[in-house]
Amino acid sequence: SDGHIHARSIDSRGGEDRAWVKKFLIENVCFNLPEGWRICGENLWAEHSIHYDDLKSYFYGFSLWTERNECLSWDTTLEYFQLLGVTPVEVVYDGTWDEKLFRKLAAELNTNKVEGLVVRVADGFKYGEFRRSVAKWVRADHVKTTKHWRAGSAFKPNKLAA
Repeated sequence: SDGHIHARSIDSRGGEDRAWVKKFLIENVCFNLPEGWRICGENLWAEHSIHYDDLKSYFYGFSLWTERNECLSWDTTLEYFQLLGVTPVEVVYDGTWDEKLFRKLAAELNTNKVEGLVVRVADGFKYGEFRRSVAKWVRADHVKTTKHWRAGSAFKPNKLAA
């Protein structure tokens, strides 16, 4: 809500790859959030390990947190995202946890186009419950470069869908 934007670390530097997302969030989201709230999402402006050419947005939201450090339920998060103009991550399954189904979904992913899956409980949860409420699976050999994607090369922008 205060316009402070960063990647995974609060000491992360800015750059061309973060300019679009920062502008979008400051102009459309930050001033519409209650004080102390924060939004979390994925910055897809630049190619990391997969090139995307049909994005709905360069920013996909995946959680919304209150001033009490509580993650809102998924349904409430989606309501806020709609009001804020934030594109949510794609939901591929919504229902009771089923490990066999999850493994099937993961096995069927086109890992040339999708890096992985994230699962979370549908209910809200406190920050201290994060590690029991959210999990991430990424494709085998997810990182295919020897150095970080931001190091030493020009950024290759992804593309929005026509």
